[in-house]
Amino acid sequence: MSNKDSIDSDVSKDDVKPKKRRGRPPKALVEQKKKGNRGQVGRPKGDASAIEEYKARMLASPKSREVMDSIFNAALNDDHKNQSAAWKLIVDRIMPLSYFERTS
Repeated sequence: MSNKDSIDSDVSKDDVKPKKRRGRPPKALVEQKKKGNRGQVGRPKGDASAIEEYKARMLASPKSREVMDSIFNAALNDDHKNQSAAWKLIVDRIMPLSYFERTS
């Protein structure tokens, strides 16, 4: 018995997962997904409470002040390799893009 025969006998056809299709899905599959998700708008239930809990834990952490200080220090240090990322974090929190969207 060769190695190939022993490998083939160990794996049944049920154990093999089909390959994921690449490219655009068929229209029928898209329509089926649309029909199944009607009525669900926005975040799934429970996400808001999980986000609030995470935010409370983050603010209550004794190291949260150190994290903010290190972000500000990186943003103000011209030689820091992540200065632009630090600025992006700060500006996204202080002035989100939604402030600049047209309302009319």
